[in-house]
Amino acid sequence: MAVHLPSLDRQREIAMELDAMESALQATRTESSRLREVRAALLSGLLDRTINIESAEIGGVIRGEGDSRA
Repeated sequence: MAVHLPSLDRQREIAMELDAMESALQATRTESSRLREVRAALLSGLLDRTINIESAEIGGVIRGEGDSRA
């Protein structure tokens, strides 16, 4: 039974695409891990009250300063 393979150039293109996908996947996993650590630190800070919600900076604006909702 004959097996048809893509040309060598096409195989190289496929390999480069797979390498790019693997790099993107690794970057996504790294960012996901970093965000999990940030989330854990925030939750810990909120629970042990080292982060004060009333004075926490949100989106570059400190609540109560220039915020009409305060």
